[in-house]
Amino acid sequence: MRWLKRTDVIVGVGTLLCAAWLLLIGMDVPTGFDPGGLNARFFPILLPAILVLLGLILLVRPGPLTIDSFLPRQAVPRVAAFAGLFLIYAFSFRYMDFRVGTLAFVLLAMLVLGERRWLYLAVVPLAVSLLGYSVFRYGFGVLLPTWS
Repeated sequence: MRWLKRTDVIVGVGTLLCAAWLLLIGMDVPTGFDPGGLNARFFPILLPAILVLLGLILLVRPGPLTIDSFLPRQAVPRVAAFAGLFLIYAFSFRYMDFRVGTLAFVLLAMLVLGERRWLYLAVVPLAVSLLGYSVFRYGFGVLLPTWS
């Protein structure tokens, strides 16, 4: 039973679950026109395959570190809250204005992780939101979700 408490085993199982989910999504990518080279589905299938390999390595040869020594019990609620915030942010991304959603996510994440300096709480989320939007919109030319 101690084997199941090793950090690498937990991360390996999570990696395999993530790979399975990405593989399901990747199977929906249309192959498109196939001129004989790599089609559009190649990388969405290759990446989960690599994740499966890495997850299996973690399961077969886990390190000695246990979850109790890696993540103290008092940190578990913060980690769980941060993971919940991230999932909400990720699943609401396409429906939310990027600037508003990112600002709210960064502000709430900073609060959950223990930041209490009001100047940081005011400046960092705003800077991350506006800088992230500017880099992707104007630097990379990527259209991000906005409320117009």
